[in-house]
Amino acid sequence: MRKGQKRMVVVLLAPAMVLTALPLTALSAFAETNGDFTYAVLSEADKTCAITSYTGTAASVTVPATLNGYAVTRIGSSAFAENTSLTDVTLSEGVVAIEEGAFYGCPALHTVHLPSTVQTLADFAFFFCTALTNISVASGNPNFVSDDGVFYACCARKNALL
Repeated sequence: MRKGQKRMVVVLLAPAMVLTALPLTALSAFAETNGDFTYAVLSEADKTCAITSYTGTAASVTVPATLNGYAVTRIGSSAFAENTSLTDVTLSEGVVAIEEGAFYGCPALHTVHLPSTVQTLADFAFFFCTALTNISVASGNPNFVSDDGVFYACCARKNALL
């Protein structure tokens, strides 16, 4: 390949590589907001969305089941990361996935309430949540269970480390 051709390939591939490296939260140009929540539409046909960031300062947060008519089905990568005021979070029924690092570095987070619909808990979703001592799971969840303060992943699916 000639030098000019190599340069052209680099010029064409560089922007594509940068865009594929961006996490869901970096797509803020395509994001919508509702109160303290920013979200990205996942499927217009299914009317689903993922929370990409939370800007509030409340200690106790309930993630809503819907935002502007879109069902919240995912908590995106780093959506609540490094929130120092968050102590308690409740995810509404319908959330099926918590992405990598969604609650990374929330030092005051003590309690998490998972709905029966959560199927996937990505690696390091609660990494560096040093105060986290209580994860409750709604009854009927086939993937996770909490018993006497102990959290278990209970299926053959790949589930993550906290």
